[in-house]
Amino acid sequence: MDLLDWRYAGHQKDIIQLSADLDRGWGHLEKKGRKPDYWGFDRQIYLPGKSEPEFWCHLYVVALGPITWESVRTFPGTVCRCELGYNSVSVNGSRMVVDIPLLNAWRPTNESGRERIFENEPLFSITTPDGVIRYRVQLWFVNLGPRHMLVKPEYEMGDGVALVGGRPESNPRKF
Repeated sequence: MDLLDWRYAGHQKDIIQLSADLDRGWGHLEKKGRKPDYWGFDRQIYLPGKSEPEFWCHLYVVALGPITWESVRTFPGTVCRCELGYNSVSVNGSRMVVDIPLLNAWRPTNESGRERIFENEPLFSITTPDGVIRYRVQLWFVNLGPRHMLVKPEYEMGDGVALVGGRPESNPRKF
């Protein structure tokens, strides 16, 4: 397995499943001009479409503990399940799996207006010999394909008629 890998999941390929090997990808994340430095996992991947990348993903996991602790320098491993926004995260040992439903809460990016998912939360903590270390997870997921919002089709009853996509004034196909 690569440090960050992906596959389609779900019956209709409506979920992107990211797999990260935190143990092998764990390292010192020194950013110029930013103090303090951190230890963590920082990888990005392009998810290929038919002729060009369809999605871009960046996964960032950082240990929020004193950098002098020896336990911060490696990922100790744990077993947990949690939610990162609308995304499901599970950690089993040092393998992290993130399920990203494509029918998600998409928002436009500031630069290009493309659809994106951005989540940034302190997600879980692990008790180590040095003390309790919290871990923050950041997920960027950008749709590089056609510029239309990926929204779940909804049906609304209006005047005795079921309107596909909801009311015409809030039609998701207008994006």
